[in-house]
Amino acid sequence: MNSLTQEQIDQVRKEFGLDKPLVVQYVTWVGQVVRGELGQSLFYKEDVAKLIGQRLPVTLNSLIMAFIISGIIGITFGLICALRRGKAIDSTLTTLAIFGITIPTFWLAIMADLFIWS
Repeated sequence: MNSLTQEQIDQVRKEFGLDKPLVVQYVTWVGQVVRGELGQSLFYKEDVAKLIGQRLPVTLNSLIMAFIISGIIGITFGLICALRRGKAIDSTLTTLAIFGITIPTFWLAIMADLFIWS
């Protein structure tokens, strides 16, 4: 296992500003975020703002599609429930809606990715 010397640890702390008090680190970070300076990705070694910009179109596309699909399904189910109030279909769709609201979205996205798009 590689061990770092104290000088190397101190150098990394200074490079990332970890040698300053926590309040100073936070204020510095907030100031940079407000100016749009999100820093450099440790994993990709690129500017974080550039990485977000590259991935934003796909994210927005997914967001818009989800909004459209959920709107169509929600309005359709709502109309059916309103027209068939008190019937079995109303209870079924209401139960599905409650179930859909309670599912964590990150889990639903993972399941959709596994079963629908794979």
